[in-house]
Order: sequence, then C-alpha cells, then structure tokens
Amino acid sequence: MTSAWRIGTTTVHKILETEADVPVIGALDTDDEGLLDRHPWLFPHFAKPGGTFVLSFTGC
Repeated sequence: MTSAWRIGTTTVHKILETEADVPVIGALDTDDEGLLDRHPWLFPHFAKPGGTFVLSFTGC
C-alpha cells in the first residue's frame, strides 16, 4: 500500500500509529456477514477474509 503521496511539490507520508483487524459485525450497524465480500476492491488492503476490516490510526 502506498505510504507517500505527492501533491504538487509536497510529499505527504503516512505515519502509522496503530492498526487492528476489527470484525464488521459489532463495529458497523449490520448483521450481514457477507457485507465486505460484496466489495472485492477492499481486499487485501482494507479488509480480510472472515469478515474483518483494517482499522488504522495515523499521525501527521
């Protein structure tokens, strides 16, 4: 996954503070276990098999 982006002459770097796999059921207002599976572009960077998504907190 990209950790730096260029905007004109400025470079923005992602500084990861913490990251966790969070189950979609319980974190979102849904009981749909297949919710993430219907959005294949989420895998593997934003979601993982088994119904979890990646929650990250970043600094600047």
